[in-house]
Amino acid sequence: MPGEAELVPVDATFRPRAGGLGHRSVFTVFALSVSAAFLGGVLIYFKFVAYGRVAARHLPDDTVLAARIDVETLLISDPVRGRLLPLFDQGVTGPASLRPRHDRFRAHTGVELGRDLREIVVGISGSGWVVIFGGKFPRTGLIDGLKTTLAEESTKADFVGGVLQVEGGPALGQASDGALVVASDASRLQSALRGSEAYLRLGLPPEGAGGFAFSVRGRVPPGFEDIERISGAITLDKAMIVDVAVHLRAGARADPSAIARSFAMLGAAAPAESLARRPLEQATILPRRPDEVGVLLTWTRPELDVGAAWLGALLRRQFARPSSAP
Repeated sequence: MPGEAELVPVDATFRPRAGGLGHRSVFTVFALSVSAAFLGGVLIYFKFVAYGRVAARHLPDDTVLAARIDVETLLISDPVRGRLLPLFDQGVTGPASLRPRHDRFRAHTGVELGRDLREIVVGISGSGWVVIFGGKFPRTGLIDGLKTTLAEESTKADFVGGVLQVEGGPALGQASDGALVVASDASRLQSALRGSEAYLRLGLPPEGAGGFAFSVRGRVPPGFEDIERISGAITLDKAMIVDVAVHLRAGARADPSAIARSFAMLGAAAPAESLARRPLEQATILPRRPDEVGVLLTWTRPELDVGAAWLGALLRRQFARPSSAP
């Protein structure tokens, strides 16, 4: 009829013009692109991000006090990172034009501590100490790089059998899993490189944000006579919360009020500059089993900052001592 649009019949035999991509080809290309991106992400994750925590496994058998911090979690805050990571540059000597130690170490090994370091574990016994650094490190080459780095500072060190012994200072070595170990002496270094299950005996959490463990022996603090060992795990949120487990000696019975008094006494003895007194004196006691009591300790962010400064100063003094005086 006049005025009506003319209907054009659809050709059932219509095909895409030559040279075009069909929908199956488009979906195939899309699927391949997504798969490649996924596989690339997985490879990047395992090469640059993923890391299995191994540092706690290098604590020597006779360790009585151990602590672990997860760099990715606890050192993510600038105050804590700024207090502890500069310890690596401590004691640098040489001309004013000499670059910082961490820059030269990176040039010699390819390791950037601010990027590749994942965890730090400290272990102390009656005869010495050990510090283990774990991260996305190459399995070999760190000690060679350190030797060259120290030589640039004219620091005297002997390199024998994979052990770098600094004159009047610590011994350094690299474990087969890549961990970098610093010890008060060569004998303790060898024990740490071999590894042990001391962290299991002590109850030190090998993963998570961090933790500590203490075997009560020798000079027992007042109020801790019935305690066999203490261990705790750290959670970091708006505040740092430490979930502590107090394990009693055989035959001792859990007394929450006595545990509270013991922690208050420990707080009174803590150095005032560490800001550990308030958390210890205001500990929350949680009865669990006849031979175990739970304790919750909480540090605010300002307290954590001041405590990190105190710890950094303590470690600087400790590492400055001769290796025979742990």
